Amino acid sequence: MSVHPPRSDSESPPTWDTLFEVLSSSRRRRLLAALYDEPETRVSRVADRIAAAEGERSVGKLTPEEATSLRASLHHVHLPALQEAGLVSWDRRARTVSLRLEARKLPIFESFDRPLVSVRGAVAEVRTDV
Repeated sequence: MSVHPPRSDSESPPTWDTLFEVLSSSRRRRLLAALYDEPETRVSRVADRIAAAEGERSVGKLTPEEATSLRASLHHVHLPALQEAGLVSWDRRARTVSLRLEARKLPIFESFDRPLVSVRGAVAEVRTDV
């Protein structure tokens, strides 16, 4: 994890390299897709949606080890990466996460034939035939 502070609203948007690096994780793409549908929510609710997408079950149905692993990866890897890239705001104390307004303007959410992050909650597959 970087020691750089999260981006402020006045800073420039992330570079394409940063976006591709951040979006290389399917878990982060699922997190962003969940936030597109519900722009501000509790981290536990996002974790539940990710668990459902990854294993077709809720966090409550995960084994204790699986639930701990999912939450740890969100708190220690994925949320810090998305916040540092300027795509989300994460309040650790309130345990909430929100999609930043500037992130909604990025082409990752636009209505392309195959967007990088689907606005319908499903994660777009990476095409290998191009």
